[in-house]
Amino acid sequence: MAWLESLPDSLQDSATAEALRAICDLDLSELQAIVPPRGFGRD
Repeated sequence: MAWLESLPDSLQDSATAEALRAICDLDLSELQAIVPPRGFGRD
C-alpha cells in the first residue's frame, strides 16, 4: 500500500499502479492461518 501511495500522479493510471492495487486487494488471511509441516523452520 505504501508503494501505491508514493507513486507520483503521472503513474497513478499506469500498469504498475493497477498491479499494486490488485496486490493490495488480495485477502491473505487464509494463508496466514496455515501451519506448515515440521521441517520448514518451525521444528
